[in-house]
Amino acid sequence: MGAHPRRSRAKLTRELIEGLEYRGGQDIQWDSEVPGFGVRINPNGSKRYVIGLDTIGKKFLRVIGSYPELDAERARKAALRLLADLKALRAKGTEAIKHGAIRVLQKIPVLVVGDYEPTEPGPLLVSEKDLHERFGFTPRFWQERRVRRDGPPYLRISEKTVRYRLSDVERWLAEKETI
Repeated sequence: MGAHPRRSRAKLTRELIEGLEYRGGQDIQWDSEVPGFGVRINPNGSKRYVIGLDTIGKKFLRVIGSYPELDAERARKAALRLLADLKALRAKGTEAIKHGAIRVLQKIPVLVVGDYEPTEPGPLLVSEKDLHERFGFTPRFWQERRVRRDGPPYLRISEKTVRYRLSDVERWLAEKETI
C-alpha cells in the first residue's frame, strides 16, 4: 500500500468535516486557523477533534472531543484554551514543565460543555461529591442540572467521569442568587 496524499490545511467547518473520509494511516485534517488543531478520521468513520502538543521535545496528540457532539468552533476554543494553559505553565517556569509537563498536560481536561470561557489557567477541578461537601447540594442535584443543561459548565473527563471548575460553579451559583 502506498503513502496517502497529505491533506492541505483548511478551516474546519461542519461541511468540511461531514465530507471527510478515512484515507488510511493516522488521517488528520489540520485546521488553518489554529496551529496543531485538527480532526482525526478513524477507520470506522468516526471523527475526533485533536490538538498536537509539543512540550520539552516530546510531541503527542490530545483528543478534545468527538464530532458531531462538539462543533468545530467550540472545539477550536477548547484547543486555544489548552494552548494558553500550556503557555501559562511555561511562563511560570514551574518544575512541572521542566520535569513532567506531559503528565501535567494530560491532567488538564479539554472538553468544555457550556459557553463560559475561563480566563485563569490551571483551574481547580472538583467532583460532584466535592461540590456536595462544599455547597450542600447532593451529587444527584448536579447530575440533574447537567442532564437538563441548566447547570454550570462541566468537563467530561471520560465516559463516567465529570468534573467542574470551582470558579465556574461559584459564578453559576452567584448568578442564581436572588435578593
